Amino acid sequence: MTTPEQMRELEIEIVKKFSEKIQKVLFEFLGFELYSNIDIENIIIKYLVINNKSPHELNKQDQRNIFADALITALDHLKTLYKATEEPTKIPRKRTEQEWREATDAELSIECADLIAYYENKGPVIPETKRDCKQEVAELETMFTEFELKHNLTELLAIDVMGPKGTPIREQRTLANKDRTVIFTKMKKLKDETDISEEQMSEFIAKYDRINMAVGAIVGDVNIGKLDHSHREVTL
Repeated sequence: MTTPEQMRELEIEIVKKFSEKIQKVLFEFLGFELYSNIDIENIIIKYLVINNKSPHELNKQDQRNIFADALITALDHLKTLYKATEEPTKIPRKRTEQEWREATDAELSIECADLIAYYENKGPVIPETKRDCKQEVAELETMFTEFELKHNLTELLAIDVMGPKGTPIREQRTLANKDRTVIFTKMKKLKDETDISEEQMSEFIAKYDRINMAVGAIVGDVNIGKLDHSHREVTL
């Protein structure tokens, strides 16, 4: 289960990644580097405080609103910068400095709309909140227990060749393989969608290793069904 400290670290990381994404997209689209006095992270935090939200609660509309705030700040800074100096810049831009200075509000509005669409096409940076793992951990524990009650691991390990379809040995191994697949699918879902810790997942992988080796993998001709019971790395 995620601790308050871990959640805080996650929120800090979300804000950092969100800020980096906004800055990268602005640079790609507008063609100018944001300066240090434009604090995108502060823009994000201000939005969170005003709307009483934590980073992982930001939906697509929230992200759009924050990006629009950052864009407005960037354009305001850009106009101020261009009014302050007539010197050409070495940084390439989508518009020339003169074009930026002379752009009407309507033109900038269209530019902003295009930029927001471009930004949204980059995909969301805020991950969905992962659900609590307790119930599914208990379910997976039960699945491992039931597997070993249903299938004799020693007998499975002793199978070198299953033989043709329809033989009792092949049927025994086929049923075990089907149940193994169900457990693997459950483990992957647990890892991807819940807040299970790495330590807990490592324990499940160790349990899975035992049944994985017992069931084995078919090598060579499928019809003959020769099995390899050596250890195989589990990748979820």
